[in-house]
Amino acid sequence: MNVRGVLRALLWFMRQPRSFYILGAGASYGLLPITNEMRRLGANEFHSAGIYLTAPTSRSPLFDRIIGSARDETDLQEVLLTHMPHGALELLTQRAL
Repeated sequence: MNVRGVLRALLWFMRQPRSFYILGAGASYGLLPITNEMRRLGANEFHSAGIYLTAPTSRSPLFDRIIGSARDETDLQEVLLTHMPHGALELLTQRAL
């Protein structure tokens, strides 16, 4: 299979006016970090700032997807992740993407 030729054909079709195309579910695999990687990247940046709220933040769909619950209740850094403000989580998620 000539991958370069297929890619050129796809790019040519994408440049055409009023073109319509559907990419499969795996089209972005490898381009976007998966949830575990995003959690790790966000946690590292969040902890490097060293500024934490005194109480856990309310949960949002993004929070549940990226952070979730503390994986180890005895690990202080894991517990402090649940104190991450929504704005910080959104910013760190966007930076990871």
